[in-house]
Amino acid sequence: MRPPHELTLVTLGRWPLIVAALLTATALLLPPTVTASATAQGTTYVGLNVGRVVLEVDDNAGDSSAVRPTAAGLHAGYFPWRQVAIEGRIGLGVKDVEERGEHGKSTLELEHLIGLYAVGHLLDYRDLFSLYLLAGVTKAQWSNKPPSPSSRMQMSDTAPTIGIGATFYPHPGFGYQIEYIRYHSGGEDRFRANGQTGDKLEWDLSAVNVGVIRLF
Repeated sequence: MRPPHELTLVTLGRWPLIVAALLTATALLLPPTVTASATAQGTTYVGLNVGRVVLEVDDNAGDSSAVRPTAAGLHAGYFPWRQVAIEGRIGLGVKDVEERGEHGKSTLELEHLIGLYAVGHLLDYRDLFSLYLLAGVTKAQWSNKPPSPSSRMQMSDTAPTIGIGATFYPHPGFGYQIEYIRYHSGGEDRFRANGQTGDKLEWDLSAVNVGVIRLF
């Protein structure tokens, strides 16, 4: 099956993410409690982010396609050492990509991103901003849903992840983030269609994210 080429955006409901986002938003609005450095040992943080994801797919026929769904996610972390944090994330697609072809519509859906990372803040300037590198692993799953349910394709893989970003702290205990993350790079995996394994596809997954964090 060839990846989609004619693309529009479709908004999907994500109630579990909405509930978790409301809980995280409540934490973001709590009064400041951080008096030490934002990257000090023992600091805990939670955050929300949204990003434009780029999924590039190459099939066995030599055809390639790049689609750009939108994802939103939650993350939480803890600094066991100064300027080094352990962070967990979960993300879901909130805008999928729809293809209109001669046989009807099909939809590419980013189902989830789940990851665990080490985050090293290499430069922390007077609690005004910090630059960081991120490395870890991400389990990514996406699917292509064509007009015929019998040909639904699903891809899932766990791969090394790297990223770079910056956090800006306009107020104590609160920050804005922007980052680039490479979730999956150049791996070849066999897709699954209705419980059966199909041909190999090579795919890359990356994103530019922006978000807010709350430190405690």
